[in-house]
Amino acid sequence: MAKSAPCSIASTLVDIKVDAYVHLVRTADKAFADVSRGLNEHNLTASQFSALKALCVKGPMPQKDVASSILKSTGNVTLVIDNLERRGLVLRTRGVSDRRVFDIAVTESGRDLFESIYAAHLDRIRAEMSSLEPAECEQLIALLERIG
Repeated sequence: MAKSAPCSIASTLVDIKVDAYVHLVRTADKAFADVSRGLNEHNLTASQFSALKALCVKGPMPQKDVASSILKSTGNVTLVIDNLERRGLVLRTRGVSDRRVFDIAVTESGRDLFESIYAAHLDRIRAEMSSLEPAECEQLIALLERIG
């Protein structure tokens, strides 16, 4: 098989901003994967965990609000809620004032599961960020806020 030449345009268009973006995305992906790995033992995805957290913290809400709380599309959150409902962790009911809307509430089992794993989840986040001093974390937050 013939060896192909590298794309010359790829190396000429990279600058410090592109390099910073690539580092940001790769680092965030790795940190996310490392922290989320602890959810696997509870058969939860990061999106399912985030939905449980939103419901535990904010209380029952329409499904579209769950989607915006966890930064997912309404189509994606439907699958997330389906899987949580199948496990008895959330309850989906038709809205009273608008039957097209589904209201989502965490069940007692869902709340118990969330409360039993949340502290360990926070510990994994702290461990992932342990190489930074508190002042560096504040700097990181400020820089990320400037991006978006």
